Amino acid sequence: MARSAGVVAYLSLWGSVLWGLMVKNKVLDGVVKPLITFELHQFLSILALAFSALHGFILLGDRYVEFGLGELLIPFKSPYEPVWVGVGVLAFYLTAILTLSFYVKKRIGQRAWRLIHYLSFLGWVMVTLHGLMSGSDTGTPLMRAVYLATTISVGFLTVYRILAARAKRRNAT
Repeated sequence: MARSAGVVAYLSLWGSVLWGLMVKNKVLDGVVKPLITFELHQFLSILALAFSALHGFILLGDRYVEFGLGELLIPFKSPYEPVWVGVGVLAFYLTAILTLSFYVKKRIGQRAWRLIHYLSFLGWVMVTLHGLMSGSDTGTPLMRAVYLATTISVGFLTVYRILAARAKRRNAT
C-alpha cells in the first residue's frame, strides 16, 4: 500500500510539473482553456501532496522497517536508506511550499511566486531520485519504464521552455 501511494503521488506530481510546463510553453493554447489547465495543474499538486502524506502515514504501520513519526518527518533519520528517504522528506516539504504558494500568490507577488516555482525542478529531481533509490520495485520493468517516460517528458518540455525563452529574448532585441 505504501509503495502504491508513493507511485500515485509521483505520477500526480509528474502530471502537475508537466501541466505547469505546458501552461508556460503554451503547448495547449487553443486546445484547452488556460483556466482549466491552471486548475488541473493546481489540483494535481494537491493530489501529489495528499498521496505523499498517505505514503508516509502508511509507512508508520510498516513492520519490516518500523518507521516512527520522527523517521518520517526528520530528514535523514530513517533506518532504511536514510539519504534517499531524507531526500524524499525534503521533497515533500518543498512540494508543500510550492502547493501552498498557489494560495498566497497575491500576497507575495508574481515575481516571488515564480521564483518559488523554479524550485519545482529541484523538487521533481528529488522525488525522482527518492523513488529510484529507495523504491522497493524500482528494478521492475514497469517502474523503469515509468521513470524513463516521466523523466524524458519533463526533460523535453524543460528544454523546450528554455529554448523558447531564448528565442523570444533574441527576437525582442
